[in-house]
Amino acid sequence: MCLYPVVELGSGHIVALQAQAVNIKTMSVFLKMAAEELGPDDHSVLIMDRAGWHESRRPAVPANITILHLPPYSPKLNP
Repeated sequence: MCLYPVVELGSGHIVALQAQAVNIKTMSVFLKMAAEELGPDDHSVLIMDRAGWHESRRPAVPANITILHLPPYSPKLNP
């Protein structure tokens, strides 16, 4: 079992998806779900590491979400 979570830093609001697999398809479903939680004028920046399902064959990213990848080999930025 895998958990895809996102937390709004200002409010602590959490959106999460519990899934059977970690892959591009599930990541795309999660991003769509997270985008639907945003208000009509909101935009979200998701900070992600460089795991394979975050980068390879890029997941479908909704227009109101921007993905910011951590630099390679940056363990202190991703505890």
